[in-house]
Order: sequence, then C-alpha cells, then structure tokens
Amino acid sequence: MTYLILFLVLCLGGNILAEDVLVQLPLGTVKGLTRSTAKGTTFYSFQGIPYAEKPIGDLRFQVPVSKSSWNGTWDASKEGSICNQMNNERPNQSEDCLFINVFTPKINANLPVLFFIYGGGFIEGASLEAYYGPHFLMEEGVVLVTFNYRVGPYGFLSTGDDLVPGNAGLKDQVLALKWVNQYIKYFGGDPSKVTIFGQSAGGASCAYHIMSPLSKGLFRAAILLSGTSLSPWAYQRNPQKWSRNLINLMDNENYEKYNTSQKIYEYLKQAPAEFINKASLKVQEQDQYKYLQLFQGFFFAPVYEHEHDGAFITKPTYEALDQGDFTKIPILLGATSEEYYFYLDDKENLNHIIERLTESYDSVPDDMHALDENKDKIKAEIMKFHTFGAKYADNSRGVVKLMSDHDFAKSVLKFAELLAKHSQNPYLYHFHTKVF
Repeated sequence: MTYLILFLVLCLGGNILAEDVLVQLPLGTVKGLTRSTAKGTTFYSFQGIPYAEKPIGDLRFQVPVSKSSWNGTWDASKEGSICNQMNNERPNQSEDCLFINVFTPKINANLPVLFFIYGGGFIEGASLEAYYGPHFLMEEGVVLVTFNYRVGPYGFLSTGDDLVPGNAGLKDQVLALKWVNQYIKYFGGDPSKVTIFGQSAGGASCAYHIMSPLSKGLFRAAILLSGTSLSPWAYQRNPQKWSRNLINLMDNENYEKYNTSQKIYEYLKQAPAEFINKASLKVQEQDQYKYLQLFQGFFFAPVYEHEHDGAFITKPTYEALDQGDFTKIPILLGATSEEYYFYLDDKENLNHIIERLTESYDSVPDDMHALDENKDKIKAEIMKFHTFGAKYADNSRGVVKLMSDHDFAKSVLKFAELLAKHSQNPYLYHFHTKVF
C-alpha cells in the first residue's frame, strides 16, 4: 500500500524542476518554482505570498489590511501557515495565515483565472496543495489561485455592532480578490477574466460575493459547488451567543461580567490564541451543538451586518435574490445526490441524528417559521416524503436523503429559481451517485 501511495503521488503530483522563477511585483520580488505535470506540461508555482498584514493584535477579528511592500525577494517556493482551525489537528496553524498561491502555465500571457475558495463550514479549511493541487488545471491553459482566509472565531466572531461587525473571513476573500485584480497580470493572468468557484462553505462564499457590494466588479462568473448562502448552515442567527459561549469556556468563573460587546471584544482581543483555540475545540465537541449547527448555522459563520461603512452584506439572501439585488453574471451551481452519505460511516452520529429527528421538530426548518400547532403535521409529511411512511430508525437511506435535501439540494434549487426570476438563467448541474 505504501508503494502504491508513493506511486500515485509521483504520478499525480508531477515534478519540481531545478529552475527558480522570479516575478517582480510592485510590492517586491517573489521567487517561485518551475514544475511539471504528470503529462510533462511545465508550470510555475508561487506559494505562501502574503496578501495582507498579519491579523494579530488590534487586527484580530477585524477587516484585513493590504500587505505593504517588502525589501529583497520573498521565497514563494513553499506553502505558508494555515489559519487556526476549530476542530482538527492539522500542523502549521497560525494567526499569521493570510497567504495566497498562484499556479500558472505561462508567465507572459493573458490567461483566464480560476479563484478557488475552500469549504469547511467556515470553521476549518485551508488551501493545501495536497487537497487542491493545480496539476489537472495546468493542462487547461488557466491560472489557478488558491488562498487562506480566517475561519472559526478569528474569521466569523461578531458582536453585532461596530466593534466586531463580523464576516472578517469573507472580507479576507475580498482582499484576496482585489490582490488578484491588481497583481495577477504579472503571473500571466487576465484580471478581467476571473471566475470564482468553491465547494460547500466555499460555494456559499461565492453566493455571498454575488450579493456583496464589496465584491462587485472583481470577477466575471461564479461556480457554486454544493453550497449557497441559502443553505441553513451558511449563516449564524445568534452570533453574540457564541461569542459569549466562547468566553464561558475560557473564563467560566467570571463569565457573567462579560455582558456587553465592549467587554466581550476586549477580553477576546487580548486572550492568547491557544486559549481561544482550546475553547473553540470544546465548542465543537459539545454533543448538543455538533448536530444543531446544521440546522441553525455553524457556530462561527457569516452574519447579516448592521448598516455601516465597509459592511460586507446587510440584506438577507432570500430578500436580496427575490428583489434582484445581486450582480448579474453567468453562474453554474449544483449538488451531488446523497451528499450526506458520508455520515453513515459514523454510526454514533447517525443514531444521534435519527433520535433528534424522531423526538424533536428539527426536521421542520426554523426558517419556515411554522406555527407550533402545525409542526406535527409538517414533521409527519417530511418523514413520509423521505421514508415512504417508515420510521427513520428503519430507513437510514431516508435519513440521508432528508439531510442531503435539507443541507444542500433545496437551497441550490431555490437559489437557482430566484436567479431565474430575474432572467439570470443559471447553469444547473446534478451529479448522481449510486451508493445504496
């Protein structure tokens, strides 16, 4: 097995050739690598280029600041640190993580640009080449850009006011897009031909950019893969609650005194990052919340900001789409059947979901705003539709279908329907998998 994995890495990963390659930016010089794909196509990689100042100190939780110029040559031959994660043990995590990567088959060219936004529920994820490598796309004559944006509390903490309006992670994405518009021409890319694309939370991010005034004019098309801003997990309804809950896990004895936005912000701004990281992991591990976030938004996720200068988005997604208040560009979006199938590998979690669906009204979406007296009837109709009358405990496929529809399919279809309402006919795809 070890030899097979090594063989695949060598075949799929291509080769690193001897020559360094230098690109002179207005910011300074960057040094990348000359590489080749498995088919022998030469390309150039530049990794770990800072597009923002370190988001630490007074910049923690705040809008990112563009990177200033540097002296000498920036070594872009290796990946930079990834942003602190909420629930995994990936190495090389840091608050200093706002790096961008560029992969191009030609330096002196005018090629279309693909700008990738990773998923991970807004609480984890990174632009690691092991997951999002460039080799296939380098055969297609495009420039690929990947980058890191802040996740978890660092990217999506919000006090609901001017102190921490929220959406710092999405504003990281905007700054990375601005960086591409400004500098991608030096790597052979055409800034007028930028397509953004992303998967899951990355797809939802693309949807938010379509509606944000901060992103307008920075890209010409979008591809939303298994996620939109209508997905129930893609926005947080009560961000202040999770901000205080984080403090509760860090300083339980004094929790009650953090009862204002100012006190919450001041405490978390000066707290050591390792304390925030440990508390974030505890939040994610709390059983009663692990499942709930799929229905009521990930703990730290995009929010609708109050009206203020620099707000990323203030109008709810459905309202904005319904009114046609979005950027009219070509859009491809879709989902995969049985998206939730991977949860069948975790019997404990599956049993917990079945218990919750059976004993609570979780299957009735909060955003439906159903009257209490109607919830039993709605719950029964939802179960009937997905299990054909059987109990959830006797029909695991029905559970997978329900959760797949709830988390992915219905939001994709409604998003496409609202786009089409304004003659913005989207390209809709459906990948079908046979897993049962």
